[in-house]
Amino acid sequence: MAKLNSTDKQIYDFIVGYVLLHGYAPSYQEIIDNTQVSSKCTVKYSVDKLFENGLLETDDELKTHRAYRVKELIVRRRD
Repeated sequence: MAKLNSTDKQIYDFIVGYVLLHGYAPSYQEIIDNTQVSSKCTVKYSVDKLFENGLLETDDELKTHRAYRVKELIVRRRD
């Protein structure tokens, strides 16, 4: 299990807050726009580490954008 650095933690915290507010995961561009990260490559690397550490999960084998969720976080969408 890889140790999370400050960028990974910043991205994770943003994802959790976004999911709680919207009911679904943010896109990589939304993560860039709302954190100090400036490239999609960095976001993908950090998101992959979050998967490896069991903080994010998905049923989508390809882990496409927005096809992930925060593990053990139950969110009900407001429609």
